Amino acid sequence: VPEARDRYRKQYLPRLASETVNSRFSSVDNKYADGYLVQLFLHEQFSAASVHSILHRTEPSFWQALTHSVGCTMDQLYSDWQLWRSRRGRLS
Repeated sequence: VPEARDRYRKQYLPRLASETVNSRFSSVDNKYADGYLVQLFLHEQFSAASVHSILHRTEPSFWQALTHSVGCTMDQLYSDWQLWRSRRGRLS
């Protein structure tokens, strides 16, 4: 629903100015708000299909499934997150 998406973006995108997602996604300040931002990052960087494919993976952990689905290491993923966060934060 476009109204909900706009409301979430207005509410959560300003969080990108702060370091609320910690080293290599080890923890977040607010699971709901920061989870939304990480999901938005994954969707924008890797496509909806890549994000959806995580659900069909058989790896024993979410992070293993995620890195296999998007084709990069956790270090690369976190580096991409930092670049996206910096770039996207300026646009919000």
